[in-house]
Amino acid sequence: MNDLISLEELSDRLNIGKPTLTKRVKAGDLPYLRVGRTYRFDYEAVLYKLSNDLQTDYMKKKGN
Repeated sequence: MNDLISLEELSDRLNIGKPTLTKRVKAGDLPYLRVGRTYRFDYEAVLYKLSNDLQTDYMKKKGN
């Protein structure tokens, strides 16, 4: 496993607001770990998940 990063660092790297990321976490859309009361993320795992989601959305729109 890679180093884990905070919600704030993930927000900075992805240029997505913290409230939006928090909503995605609570909806189960992003892989995360809880450390105490904070979320921690494996950046590569998050990128992989987002990439797969985009591919799935594209294929649905394309009709395949």
